[in-house]
Amino acid sequence: MVVFLLLSFLVFFNKVVYKSYLNPIFLQSVVWLVYYCCLYLNIDKYDIYLSNVTPFILLQSIGFSLGGLAYALFTKTSTIHSRIQPAESVLKRTRDNVNMLYPFVLSIIIICILILIREVGSLSFFSIMEFRDSLAEDDGKKVGLIGLVQLIVSVYVVTFIATIQKTKKTLPKTIALVVLFFYFTLLLGSKGQVVSFFCASIYLLVWQKKINKKYLSISLVGFIGIITFLLFLRGGGEDIDKESFANLLLIYTVTSLPGLYLSQSPPSACFGYYTFRVVFVWLNKFGSQFPVAPVLNEFVTTPLPTNVYSYIMPYYKDFGLTGVFLIPFAIGLIHNLLYFKANRGSLSILILSALFIYPLVMQIFEENYFRQITNWLYLIIIILLLTKIKMVRSIANVERISVA
Repeated sequence: MVVFLLLSFLVFFNKVVYKSYLNPIFLQSVVWLVYYCCLYLNIDKYDIYLSNVTPFILLQSIGFSLGGLAYALFTKTSTIHSRIQPAESVLKRTRDNVNMLYPFVLSIIIICILILIREVGSLSFFSIMEFRDSLAEDDGKKVGLIGLVQLIVSVYVVTFIATIQKTKKTLPKTIALVVLFFYFTLLLGSKGQVVSFFCASIYLLVWQKKINKKYLSISLVGFIGIITFLLFLRGGGEDIDKESFANLLLIYTVTSLPGLYLSQSPPSACFGYYTFRVVFVWLNKFGSQFPVAPVLNEFVTTPLPTNVYSYIMPYYKDFGLTGVFLIPFAIGLIHNLLYFKANRGSLSILILSALFIYPLVMQIFEENYFRQITNWLYLIIIILLLTKIKMVRSIANVERISVA
């Protein structure tokens, strides 16, 4: 009960401070309050006591909120409680860019879909799931380039949604783009990318007041239905019984922290072994000899089997409970830094903030901050190209030079 009250206080406090449901610090506190309630109701399923994992929940929740508050204290009150929409000139420049690139991006999506259909060998959901498992086994190397294309295209699609004007002429273009992109993502078997696209799109639409509460509710229910259906298929479809499906839902919702408490991962081979894995991978490409943590974690029985241990797993394995507090503190600070800069009217930061909602929502399941550093660099570059450079004029200048 004490933990529930403390988490509820964090939710209330963050709502009072930021006065917005879109603030990432508030959203994070809600996510972990919901997680704690679900775990509390199902704790008898696990070989642990609730008290075993409450330090994880409280330390990271408090650290994240304090990090956000630390940045908010250096921010003007007017920025906290008001929101400036991006300048129309910036929106127009970005809109021109995405409109110019539309045929090219659509063609790329279609080509990738055709390649993936050939790789999958069938259009059935079961074949897609099997293909996804084969990708996980070799860290996605089989379609690494296509995966990178999907990541880049996802930024384009989110930017398109954020800037395009809603008219009868643009509606068919938007529907075609979103449907084909969604199918492209589905063929890769990536639930994470589906969640990422949905979170970023909904966040932007709500931020820009392009969607009302009715359609927001319908979208959320529909999205939860899609994810549940994918889990149902992953569990075996019609062959799965109710108890097995209920356990599957638990594995994908609340089993991460019981798994973390019971896991016996190898000790850190060096400072930041798990946390800075991607950094070591890149340093090794330039001649260093750092040990690199494995991509996939070992399964642990809780007794429900899992190999996902929430976003705090690498920090806990590397730095103990100190890391569980300090690194979420830093991440919370970064989230609020992006949020307040977006509040000041920066379109590029707004799009990045929207994409940053995905790792926040997925904190319960996996680490998408330091483990995805390379991807974040790609995303930032694409966002800057789309929002900061007037491509139409640049291309026109190149053509004039060529003619001359």
